[in-house]
Amino acid sequence: MFELDILGKDGRIKLLNNAETYELYQYSNKNNSAGNDYKSLILTCREDNDYQSERMIKAIKNIIHCMTNNHQPISSAETSLETIKIIHGIINSVKIGNDPNNI
Repeated sequence: MFELDILGKDGRIKLLNNAETYELYQYSNKNNSAGNDYKSLILTCREDNDYQSERMIKAIKNIIHCMTNNHQPISSAETSLETIKIIHGIINSVKIGNDPNNI
């Protein structure tokens, strides 16, 4: 089973069900049970991919579509670089003694 939960300054990204499902959250100043000084996370988007499709096939089809229609692919070099930066940040955090289970 693969799950990933990333909290950032603007919100949260959750990958669930072996990355077949993702959820996007944004912070809100709405009052919650924790008190007035705490922000709430509001679910803004949820996508459930069907298990019949293969993610790599979808990615390849997207690249082909973009090449034939002069569009930017979903996974560009910029998004790949951002992914590497996140991974690098996690590695550095562990190196300075942070528990990887609490990152």
